[in-house]
Amino acid sequence: MYQAEKRSFRVHGRSTTIKLERPFWQALEEISWDQSRSLVALITDLSDGYRIDNGNPNDRPNLAPIIHDSHWV
Repeated sequence: MYQAEKRSFRVHGRSTTIKLERPFWQALEEISWDQSRSLVALITDLSDGYRIDNGNPNDRPNLAPIIHDSHWV
């Protein structure tokens, strides 16, 4: 069983903490590296994509389930 790890970020100026298992963090780090972007930029894009897809640009989604369900990871 993988142990969860918390990391804190600022997404659009708001503090957020995401708790994910280490393999998810590793996958996100690899994706951001491959795309020559920061991890924060990748997470911001995931958040923005979710808000656009759900038609609510002001929504503050819980990002952990979005990352778990993402086709990127």
